[in-house]
Amino acid sequence: MAANRPLSKSELQQKLRRKAVRFFKAHDVESKLESLLNEMFAAQPSDVYGYMSEYFHSLSLEPVISGIKIREILDTSGDKAVEVDLYCTIDGVSKKVSSWVSSFGGEADVERIISTTEESLSHTLKKIPVKNQKDIDQLLEENVTSDKSLAQAVSYAAATGAAMLSKIPLYRHITIKEEAEALTPLPLLSMLAFGRHSSAKLRFSEFLLSPASTIDVIEQVQKLIVVYKNLWKTFTEKHGPSGVPITSFGAYCPVIDKVDPVLELLQESCREAGLQQDHVNIWINVTADHMFDQDKGKYELCTGVWKATDDLVNIYCDLQQAHPNIKGFINPFHSHDSTAWQKLATRLQDQECLLISGADLTDKLMYPEQLEPGSEQPQELPSVNCASLNVLNTITVSNLHHKTEKLKAVSASHTIMTDLSLIHTHSQAKDLAEMAIGLGYNYIKLGAPRGLHTTTLSTLFNRTSWSCTFQ
Repeated sequence: MAANRPLSKSELQQKLRRKAVRFFKAHDVESKLESLLNEMFAAQPSDVYGYMSEYFHSLSLEPVISGIKIREILDTSGDKAVEVDLYCTIDGVSKKVSSWVSSFGGEADVERIISTTEESLSHTLKKIPVKNQKDIDQLLEENVTSDKSLAQAVSYAAATGAAMLSKIPLYRHITIKEEAEALTPLPLLSMLAFGRHSSAKLRFSEFLLSPASTIDVIEQVQKLIVVYKNLWKTFTEKHGPSGVPITSFGAYCPVIDKVDPVLELLQESCREAGLQQDHVNIWINVTADHMFDQDKGKYELCTGVWKATDDLVNIYCDLQQAHPNIKGFINPFHSHDSTAWQKLATRLQDQECLLISGADLTDKLMYPEQLEPGSEQPQELPSVNCASLNVLNTITVSNLHHKTEKLKAVSASHTIMTDLSLIHTHSQAKDLAEMAIGLGYNYIKLGAPRGLHTTTLSTLFNRTSWSCTFQ
């Protein structure tokens, strides 16, 4: 009976003390406290408790994911989107560390996605170190099979959160080659849009400007912003206070039916802003897939005006000869018209003019095994000397890494462009720009120099103070 008697208060206290001793010894608390007190006495810090906080933080476990919160929002286009907040256990406490917005568009049932995914995904990712990007992305690919935008939001939030907790810039955290110098991509700024954006007859999609790479980039971008403002002044003087329509990415949509007047307008606006021809590059986003008629075997240059492949090759060459600062043509031909790509490359080989494949064609060339059964495999295009990767269409950060490395492995001579013209938030604009720096892209295609895209520009320029140099 005596063995079962309740412990007295003093006996309970002794038992607890023995447990405490074992616990603190197991975690080496006594020696750590002794070291802290000795170091702190020697340092004599003015902020004693701040010093202690930093000391204990250095001994704490690495941050691990504690959960996610998902909520429905509207993006800048008014489409449905989700914002994912990522929480991590830091110093024993669950804290929000980052967030990311991904757009769904259309009629996505975001409420269903939240109700069916938030709890299960939090459980799946719980206790995964936030720095283990590959592990996180693998779990996302295995468990989020239908809602790709949600997987992207979680993956990108993990990358930005890990960089923040590591107290390093995102571009350093995501870099492919740690020893390499960070190179800042040159920004391409959208000025004028036609094709499906405009009521003009001209079918070319877009005209962009960028600084030449051998000059003061920041100063020249500031002048390109003046060019953009001068264009608006020109349009309002001609068409009244309403000016001309503007695309969702900020480019003006004037009614100009031929290519030559468009280029003359851009050149004149650059001169008015103090930009000489050799200080600015022109890029023409043709998007020829939308111009090509399979039955006719021709391209619709302007509404009702059809051109054979050789004619279009001649037009591009004539444009480049008349305007030597045309730096590149984006998607100048249909993705399967490899003969045309080769002809143009041969004609322009001495002009330092880039032929750029769009993101869809780039994916087809890198991943022929993913083509739908029965679809035509585009031939290899050795004439493509710049490939475009769409960061916003890439599901996870690990997938983006893989695509970039695969493209660089296919051809070391390729330069890489990424399209950030459809970004939706200021934080997204900043973070995606840093990812482009870290992944070593040569060019960033942006919208017009206004709104969100000025955030991207600011990010590029601010990073130059962190030993980044422009391409």
